[in-house]
Amino acid sequence: MSEKNTKERILEAAESIILEESFHSVGINQILTAVGVPKGSFYHYFPSKEAFGTEMIRHYASRENQQRRRILRNSDPEKNPIQRLLTFFESSIVRIRESGGKCPCLMQKLATEVSNFSDAMREELSKGFADLIEIFKETLDEAVAENLLPADLDTEAEATFIMDLWAGAQQRTIITRTAAPTQRAVEVFRERLTGSR
Repeated sequence: MSEKNTKERILEAAESIILEESFHSVGINQILTAVGVPKGSFYHYFPSKEAFGTEMIRHYASRENQQRRRILRNSDPEKNPIQRLLTFFESSIVRIRESGGKCPCLMQKLATEVSNFSDAMREELSKGFADLIEIFKETLDEAVAENLLPADLDTEAEATFIMDLWAGAQQRTIITRTAAPTQRAVEVFRERLTGSR
């Protein structure tokens, strides 16, 4: 098996485990046992647990944001970019409900856990969220170009507002174990972007 495949297997196994538990509570041995590789393999790829966490966030954010960009920037089958954005959030709510109110996004889950622990991990999270805001902005820009939103809309500010409200709603959903906060956030997005409740 190639070096890249082993490293990716470690990262992807860790993502799943840490989504269920936490970065601090998961030990290296637990991850390596799940992947079936010796302990020496971990330190061959990652000099420390912090370096591993930073790489895991980078790997996750890159993959997930590529997928989000494909969903939100693809006009087939949904041509209306506003509806694409709303459907994206509604699909996220379905995943939240299926998980019993647990956070389905590793970036969101780690945001409060590791930001005070590691500047390197915090910076990688910041880059991942900035890229997601840019994806939202690109989608809003498309809606402006199609005259679905006002020409003078500050799409960067609106995309940032969407990210901030969604992040806060996800945090409340994790605490309350109900999708109601995220559902309310989508209702706000719908009202702001379409003028309807």
